[in-house]
Amino acid sequence: MARIEKESGRLSELIDQLLILTRIEGNVDNPPNEPVRLHKLLSDIVHDTDFEAANQDRRIEIQNLDEVTVLGAMEMLDRALENVIRNGIRYTAAGSAVEITIAKGEDYVAIIVRDHGPGVPQEYLEQIFKPFFRVAESRNLDSGGTGIGLAIAKQAILMHGGSIEARNAKKGGLVIEIHLPLL
Repeated sequence: MARIEKESGRLSELIDQLLILTRIEGNVDNPPNEPVRLHKLLSDIVHDTDFEAANQDRRIEIQNLDEVTVLGAMEMLDRALENVIRNGIRYTAAGSAVEITIAKGEDYVAIIVRDHGPGVPQEYLEQIFKPFFRVAESRNLDSGGTGIGLAIAKQAILMHGGSIEARNAKKGGLVIEIHLPLL
C-alpha cells in the first residue's frame, strides 16, 4: 500500500506539471503584463526553500537582492525560479550552498543560480530543458524529480521574453543563468 501511495503521488505530481507546461506553452502569444517585484518574489522563494535546504545540510545564499521589477505573470515566474532553485538544492553537495546572484544590466536583469553538485555532461546542457530528459548518472528517479521542472522554467522564461541557459561551473556544479527584460 505504501508503494502504491508513493507511486500515485508521483503520478499526480507529473500530471500537475504537465498541465502547467501545457498552459505555459499555450500562453506564448499572450505576453504577461503585470509588474512583478522580482526581489520580493525571490526573497519569498528563498524563505520557502531554506527550510528544505537546511534539512539536507545545505543552505541558500543570495547576493545583490536590490529592488527589481519586471513585467510578467507572478505565478509563472514563481514556478520557473522555484524549479531552478529546488534543482540546485537537490543536487548541490551536502554542506554547501546554492548561490543566487542578481545582476542588473541596462535593460535586463540576470538571475544566476549555482549549485555545487556534479554538474551536467557538456553534451546534455541544452537537453536538460526538454521535458522528461534526465542525466542518468547523477539525476535519477531517486532524486524525486519528474524531469519537467526545467522545461517549465524554460517555457515560462521564454514567455516573458527572456532567456535561460545552463553551463558547468569551472570548479564544479551547474550554473543556470536567466535573463529577463526590465520594466
